[in-house]
Order: sequence, then structure tokens, then C-alpha cells
Amino acid sequence: MSPTRYGRPSGREDELRRLEEHLGRAGDGKGGTLLLTGEPGIGKTRLVDAFCGMAEASGEPGAIVRAFELLGNYLHQRGLYKDASEMLQKAAAQSEKAGDILALARTIANLGMVVSDSGDLDGSVAHLKRAVALLRRTGSVGPLASTLGNLGYTYAVMGRNEDALRYQMESLALREKAGRHDATAWCHYDLSIVHENLGNFAEAEASLRHCLSVWNPLAEPMGYASAETMLASI
Repeated sequence: MSPTRYGRPSGREDELRRLEEHLGRAGDGKGGTLLLTGEPGIGKTRLVDAFCGMAEASGEPGAIVRAFELLGNYLHQRGLYKDASEMLQKAAAQSEKAGDILALARTIANLGMVVSDSGDLDGSVAHLKRAVALLRRTGSVGPLASTLGNLGYTYAVMGRNEDALRYQMESLALREKAGRHDATAWCHYDLSIVHENLGNFAEAEASLRHCLSVWNPLAEPMGYASAETMLASI
């Protein structure tokens, strides 16, 4: 294995074994999610860094992409937006080199959210639009619906509500077609904000009532409370 910035962590063999197993699945083109939790200072960053070293040593493009994505998303969670962007750009470059359009689109979409959180909304829109264009080529409905929703949300934050409405409506149509009721409810919630901004209060109310009808049986307390609060203010 190639050396990482911090070296291979000692006393973390169980975690490293799990990372190696995930690395093998990534190298075989299989999906998966890694969740790192724990108190500050217990060595999460060193584990992620070790994972990147393993990936680079393997020479497997898919594994390298997943490793850089993992590190980028982790840095994003910590609010280190510049470093997160750098890692995601490396992941995107590897995906593009390998010709993996879906992985490239996923990484560019994540990069758009990092850039948005850093305050560069115009940059975020550019990344999200690129991701949308790539996802249309892949035919991946779920990621496309999610990215369209994020693009619509970003436009709403920018005050470009007509653009926000257009992308949110397309996202909603895809989610409804896929039968994703909870995801559809969140899309309706975002739509209610756009409708309210545009003065379409009847449409905003209808969207919020749809949210409540979905979230009540699902016992979704956060969404339900938010929808109730918004409905009361219309």
C-alpha cells in the first residue's frame, strides 16, 4: 500500500478491514455507502485518508473515484469547502478519464452542493446544470430527479423563482413516476416555498397539504412540523 499523509492508523484493524472490503466492492463496480461517525479527535480523518491511500495503491479507477468522493463528502460535512471541492474535482477527473458518465454526474452534483454551501450560488448552478445534462444521457431517473430538485432549490435561494419552479416541477414529475412518496413530499415542500414567493398561495397550500397527507402516516416529525408551520403562515 502506498503511504498516506498520516500513515496507516494503528489499532484500527477492524475499521481498515471494512474499508478494504468496501474498496474491493468499489473496484468491482458495486455501489455502497460508508458512514463515519464519532466524537471529534478519534481519528476519522486518518481513516478516510488511509482509505484514499489504499485506493490509489489499488490502481482501480472505480475505487479511486469512491475514495476521493468519500473524502470530499467528509470534508464537506466538516465545513472545509475548499478541500472538499479539491477532492471531488479529483474524483470527477478520474471518472471522466474512465468514461464513467454516471459516476462523473454524481460527483459533479455533489460538487455543486459543496460550492453552494460555500456561498458561490452561480458556481453551484453551473455544476448542477452539467450534472443534469450528464444524467439525462444515463437515463438514471432517481439521481436526475434529486439533482433537478437541488438545482430548483438553488435557484429559489437566488430569487430566480420562475427557474426554480421549472426545475422543481420536472423533479416532481420524475419522482411521482417512480412512486417515491416521501421524496415526492419533500419536492412538494420545496415547491410550496417557490409558489409562495411567486404569490401562488393556493398552489403553495395544495403542496403543503400533500406533504402533510404523506408525512402523517410515515411519522415524519420534522417534515410534518415544518409543513404545518408554513401552512399556518400562508
